[in-house]
Amino acid sequence: MPASDHTSFSRRHFLAGASAVGAGLLMPQWAQAQSSERLVAMAIPGTWERSARSVVAPAFKKATGADVTISPALIVEALAKLSASKGNPPYDVVMMDEPAQINAKAQDLLATLPKDLIPNLSKVPSSLIGADGMGVMSAMQVFGIAYNAKTITTPPKTWDELWSPSYKGRVLISGPDTTIGLTWMVELAKMHGGSETNLEPAWKMLEKLRPNLATIPANPGAVGPLFQQGQADIALSFLSVVEPLRLRGVDVAIAKPETGWGVVSNIVHITKGTRNMEHAAAYVNALLDTQVQEQLAQEPYFSVPSNNEVAFTGAMAKVAKDQSELLTGHGLDWVSIAAQRQELIDRFNRDFRRR
Repeated sequence: MPASDHTSFSRRHFLAGASAVGAGLLMPQWAQAQSSERLVAMAIPGTWERSARSVVAPAFKKATGADVTISPALIVEALAKLSASKGNPPYDVVMMDEPAQINAKAQDLLATLPKDLIPNLSKVPSSLIGADGMGVMSAMQVFGIAYNAKTITTPPKTWDELWSPSYKGRVLISGPDTTIGLTWMVELAKMHGGSETNLEPAWKMLEKLRPNLATIPANPGAVGPLFQQGQADIALSFLSVVEPLRLRGVDVAIAKPETGWGVVSNIVHITKGTRNMEHAAAYVNALLDTQVQEQLAQEPYFSVPSNNEVAFTGAMAKVAKDQSELLTGHGLDWVSIAAQRQELIDRFNRDFRRR
């Protein structure tokens, strides 16, 4: 995929699953035969892993009669495992962000989607499907400013509030080894005169933020427990992490910054070398199913649907009126970002995790 396509593809996003299965989820009869190999699907830890186990796996089971092992891993960890076991992938299905996707393609680790085995692809805008036939956006996740609704009575309006002296030792962020941390870091650089190829303004701002940092969560899903334990007052976090806690009575809420929601993508791929192509395709098909995505757009998952048949209602209506509203203005030069991601991770770990 050329750089322009990466940028276009990067603006769309999505994850899904469900125990209820619509007609679009049913696979061709010949494709439902049991495989001799159990399907392994990677899932991002936290909300996404829970949705895979509670919604997607049962939907896949209903459609195929087969079982699936859900294997949690951060995206960069999954890519490292794929790279180390080329030709014998540890996963049949993986979830990636744009930089990981670019690097995985460069290493020839991904397979072309068998469209004839994934009928639900017809329900997804063509702009969310890789132009080279690899990968489809199965979910879009939005992030904003999470805050302790008991101690912070006025919702934060800008990211600048994380630097307030009032929050010394009470701020949570994520590193560039996560999609949310990487995306936010690029946006932070842009807010202070930088770009995808000049992230030094972001590093300077992170250094200024150091006195306010409580800790660096192991993964984005860990932000929730840290709020529950009273270890933070304000944070970079996903809607899908914050809203379930708020609905359970935790004193936490999420604010949309004046610059708009941050947006990240969940791009589902089938790995090259899988011995479970038919079931891998069935799993992708389940992720894109209308009833599955309707379920995951609601409590407690709050994933933004990529399936055109799913209306933005309830919590989603408060986020945006439709996909296009969220996607506008969120394109990044992911090729440039992918080329330096490991360097960013190493520097972040050295400067902020190991002190």
